[in-house]
Amino acid sequence: METSRPVAMLLYRCGGLDTRVGKKDFFQDFIIMRLSLVSQLLLVLSVLAQTQGQFYPFGLPRDTRNPAADQGSSSAISLSSPFLFFCRTYQQIYVNNNGHLTFNKASSKYVPYSFPAYKKKDVIAGLWTDLDNSATGVVSYRQYTKGNVLKRATQDINDHFPNLTFNASWVFVATWDKVAYSSKPKKAGYDTVNSTDYFVIPGSNSGSSISNLKTTSNVNVPGRWAFRVDCGQTPPQGIFYPSGSSGNTTNPPDDDGSSSAISLSSPFLFFCRTYQQIYVNNNGHLTFNQASSKYVPYSFPANRSQDIIAGLWTDLDNSASGVVSYRQYTSGSVLTRATHDINNHFPNLAFSASWVFVATWDKVAYYPKTNTETSFQVVLISGSNFSFILMNYCDIAVTKLPVEAGYDTVNSTDYFVIPGSNSGSSISNLKTTSNVNVTGRWAFRVDCGQTPPTTSPSTTSPSTSDSAPTSPSSTSPSTTSAPTTPAPTTSDSAPTSPSTTPPSTTAAPTTSPSTTSPSTTPPSTTPPSTTSPSTTPPSTTPPSTTAAPTTPPSTTSPSTTPPSTTPPSTTPPSTTPPSTIPAPTTPAWIDICTGICIKELEFCLEINEFGICIKPFTICFKICFNF
Repeated sequence: METSRPVAMLLYRCGGLDTRVGKKDFFQDFIIMRLSLVSQLLLVLSVLAQTQGQFYPFGLPRDTRNPAADQGSSSAISLSSPFLFFCRTYQQIYVNNNGHLTFNKASSKYVPYSFPAYKKKDVIAGLWTDLDNSATGVVSYRQYTKGNVLKRATQDINDHFPNLTFNASWVFVATWDKVAYSSKPKKAGYDTVNSTDYFVIPGSNSGSSISNLKTTSNVNVPGRWAFRVDCGQTPPQGIFYPSGSSGNTTNPPDDDGSSSAISLSSPFLFFCRTYQQIYVNNNGHLTFNQASSKYVPYSFPANRSQDIIAGLWTDLDNSASGVVSYRQYTSGSVLTRATHDINNHFPNLAFSASWVFVATWDKVAYYPKTNTETSFQVVLISGSNFSFILMNYCDIAVTKLPVEAGYDTVNSTDYFVIPGSNSGSSISNLKTTSNVNVTGRWAFRVDCGQTPPTTSPSTTSPSTSDSAPTSPSSTSPSTTSAPTTPAPTTSDSAPTSPSTTPPSTTAAPTTSPSTTSPSTTPPSTTPPSTTSPSTTPPSTTPPSTTAAPTTPPSTTSPSTTPPSTTPPSTTPPSTTPPSTIPAPTTPAWIDICTGICIKELEFCLEINEFGICIKPFTICFKICFNF
C-alpha cells in the first residue's frame, strides 16, 4: 500500500561506468544529476550492492542527446511519472546545456543568479555556468521505470535516508559528460519559487575551488550530494534539530543524573583539545572527562580544570517531567541541514558537516517545581578541522534558581556567557535573543583556528571564535560566535533541503568583545549584557593559546539575522588576551583650609581731572593645603 511519495534528488560528481567503452572510467569535468521518485511501501526490498562508482549509466544508445549548441537546451521532456518538487508537481522538465534543469520552460542563461534569488521559478543547478557542448562534450538524459537502475536508486536512497523505507519507481538521469566551459561564474544547488527553499553547495560559487566538488559530500560519499525535495521536509520544532525519534538515546529519569560515557563516532575538537567521548548531564550541561551531578552553576570564567558546555545549567529534574536525549549523525538530512546552517552563520567558510551530535532537554522541570517546562538543545557539529556549537532555545520557564548558559574551558582561557542567562528572572528571553539573527539560537566556532567573520551585533557578549562570528560577553574571554543565515528545513529522517525560510545572503552581525574578555562577539537580537554591542565585526583575538576566534552572526540571512548586509570582518583575531585595567585608587588626603576676608576697601583712580572710585567692597580668600 502506498502511504506517501517522497522524492529525492542526487547530485553526483566524478567516476562512473561508461557503457560506451564497457569499462570503468573516472571523469573530473562533468556532472550527473539523478532525480528519483520513490514510493514508500510496507515491503522492504533487499538489493545487491552496486560497484559502479557514483555515476548512474550514461552514454547508452537509448539515451537522448541534447543538440550541440552553445546556450542550447532540450525540448520539453514529458516525464513518465510526475515529479514532486517542494510541494509543486511537474509533468515535464528541460535539460539545459548550461548545467541546470528547469520545469516550465527552457533556459539559455549562462550566468547563474545568486541563491536565494526570489524568482518565480524552480531550478536545479548541477553546475550552472557557461558550458559549451558545441565545442566538446555531450549532454544527455534518460528515464527509467524498471530494471537495475531502480534497484540501485532504491539502495542509494535507503542508505542516505536511513529512517525512510523507499522503493524507487522512476529515475531520471541527466549527464554533462566532458563538456567545456569558460571562466564565467558558477553555482551548484537549487532554488525554488520565491526562494522558500534553496541550497548552495559549499564552495560551488567559486571558480577557484569548484574542482573540490568531486571530494565533498553531505552523505559521506565523496562527490555526491543528496537531498529530499518533496513536500515532507519541515524541520521539527522550528530551529530545533530532530529529537524524540526512535533513534535517540534517552537519559535515565534521575534528578542530578547523567548519561554514561558516550563514545563519539568522530573526534570533537574543542579549543585545541580533542575528545573521543562526552557526557550529557541532566542538569543542562555537557562535559568530556566525567559525568557531573552539579546543579549549581559556577560563574564563568571559573578557572577550573575542565571544559564544559552549558546549554542551560541549573537544577533540572527529568524524574519529575520531561526528557533528556541525544543522538549522533554521520549521514543524512541532519548533516545537510548542519552544513547549510554553518555556512549561513559563518559565510567565509566553505564548510561541509561530516558529524553532528544533538543533545535535547525537552520540557524538563526545575527542581522542585514539577509544573515548570524548559526546552533547549545543544548541537555539536564538525567537519574537516572545524568545530561548532549551536545552542537552540524554545520555551524557558523563569526561575529563582541559579542559572547560566554558555561555555568555559580549562583555566578559562576561553569562555562565554550568553547575555542575561545568569538571571533566572530574565532566562525566558533566551528564546528571543541570538548572535546570528536567528531568534533563539546562539552559534560559536570552537575549534583551534577561529577567526570571526563580521556582522552587526544583536546583543553584547565577547567574541571567541576565530573564523566564525562571535559574541562578546562582558565577563568572558574570547569565544567564537557565528555569522548567520536562516536554517534550512530538513526532514527528520532524511537528508533534506534547507529550511523553508530562505536564509539571507548577508553575513551575520557581530558585537565587539567587552574590555574584560577576549573577543567572542555573537550578535544577539536583544543585548542583555552590560556591555553594549558594537556594530563593528567582533574581534577575532583569541584570549589564550587555546582561545577561539570570533565572528559575528546575522539574522536575516542565514540564521535569523535578518543577516546584516555587512560582510564579516576579515581582521584576524589578536593573540593578546584582553587585559583587565585595575580601577585607579584614590589616595587618602588631609585637607587644611583657611579663609581671610578684608572688608571696607575703597579704590580710587584719578587721571588729570578725571577720577574713578569704587565703593567700599570686601575681598575674601580661601587657601587650602593637602597633606
